Amino acid sequence: MFWNQVASRSIILLTNQLTIIFITFYLANKLGIATFSILAAAMIILQLSTYFLDGGFFIPAVKEKNNSNDSFLLSKIWQEIYLLKFLIFIIFSVLIIFFNLFFNFFNDAKLLYFTLLASATYGFYPLWFFQLQNVVEKLVLPNFFGRILYISVPLLFVDDENSLYLVMLSQAVCYAIPFIYSLYFFKNNIFIKHTFYFSSLKKRLLEAAPFFVGNSIFNQMHNLWGFLILVFGNFIQVGLFQIADSCLRAGHAFMSAPVDNLLIHHEKNKKFDTSLFVKILIAIIFIAMCSQLLLSHAVNLLLISEYSEVTSVIRVTIVLWALMALIQNLNYPSIGVLMSHKIATQIFILYGLLNVPLMFYFSFYGELTVLNVEIIMTSLNFVFLVLMVMIFINKKGLAK
Repeated sequence: MFWNQVASRSIILLTNQLTIIFITFYLANKLGIATFSILAAAMIILQLSTYFLDGGFFIPAVKEKNNSNDSFLLSKIWQEIYLLKFLIFIIFSVLIIFFNLFFNFFNDAKLLYFTLLASATYGFYPLWFFQLQNVVEKLVLPNFFGRILYISVPLLFVDDENSLYLVMLSQAVCYAIPFIYSLYFFKNNIFIKHTFYFSSLKKRLLEAAPFFVGNSIFNQMHNLWGFLILVFGNFIQVGLFQIADSCLRAGHAFMSAPVDNLLIHHEKNKKFDTSLFVKILIAIIFIAMCSQLLLSHAVNLLLISEYSEVTSVIRVTIVLWALMALIQNLNYPSIGVLMSHKIATQIFILYGLLNVPLMFYFSFYGELTVLNVEIIMTSLNFVFLVLMVMIFINKKGLAK
C-alpha cells in the first residue's frame, strides 16, 4: 500500500512538473528572454499562491481521519478545508492586486487576472483528499488529461506577449479537470449537509497554522526570493529564475511523494520506521548525483544562447534541491514524529527568520541575481541540515 501510493503520487507530481518544465523551456526559446520574463512573473505569482492555498491542512486531516472511513467526518473535513482555501484565495488575490498597484510588476491586467484564476483552481486541486483516502491511483488518468490540455494550448496558440494569458488559462483548466472528477468520484463522501460553525473553522485553521507556517516558510522561501527579484531586481533575471525554479520544483515533486507518505506512515503507526527513512535518504543522494552529471548539460543543450547564464545556476540549484530534500525527510516525518511537530515547525521558522536580513540586504544594497540567490539558499540549507542531523542523532541516541 505504501509504495503503491508513493508511485501514484510521484506519477502525478512528476507529470505536473515535467509538463511545466517542457512548456517553460519551449516558451523560453520561442518567445526570447524579454517576453518570457513577463510570463515568468506570472508563474512566480502562481507558485507563490500554491503554498498559501495548501494551508497546512493535510497533516491535521490525517490525524483527524485516523483510519476512519466515516462519510460524515470525511464530508466535514472536505467542506471545511475547501471553504477555508477559498477564503485564503480571496485574501491572497487582494494582497497581490494591492502590491501590484504600488510596485507595478504586472503591466498586463489580463495576464494578472488569469494568473489569479489559475491560483483559484489550484486551490481546489484534490490530490490531498485522494491521498487522505489512500486512492491516489484513481487521480492519475484525469490528471494526465488535464496536463495534455495544458501542453496543447501553449504549443498551438501562444506566440507573443498578447497571448501569454492563454498559458494561465490552460493551467486553470488543467487543475479544474481533476477537481470536477473528484466531485463525481467522492460524491457519496462529500455532499453530506453540514452546518458551518465559526468555532469549528477557527479550530481547523489553528490546527493547520503550525504546519502552514513551517511548510510555507521552508518550501516557499525559494519563490519568495523570486518575488523579490521580480519587485526589486533586473527583470531579465526573473526569466532565468523561473527556469531554475522549474527544475527545483521537479526535483521536489519527485521526492515529496515518499516524504509525505513516510509522514502518513509514521502518524498511523505511531512509530519511526528506520528502514523506510534510510531508503529515501539513499534515493535522494543517488538522484542528486545523477542530476548533477546530466541536468546541467541538458539545460545547456535545450536552451538558446540567451540563457547561457542559467547553466551555472542549475549546478547550484541541484545541490540546493538535494539539501532541501534531505531536510524535508528529517523534519516532519522524522523529528516531528520522534520529538514533536512543534519542534519541527520551530526549526523551519528559525530558517525563515535567518533569511529575512539577507533578503533585506540584497533587495536594497546587494546584487539580486538568480545565482546569488541559489548560493545564499544552498549555504543556509547546508547549515540547517547539519543542525537537524545533530538533533536527529541526539534524539535517536536518547531513544536507545
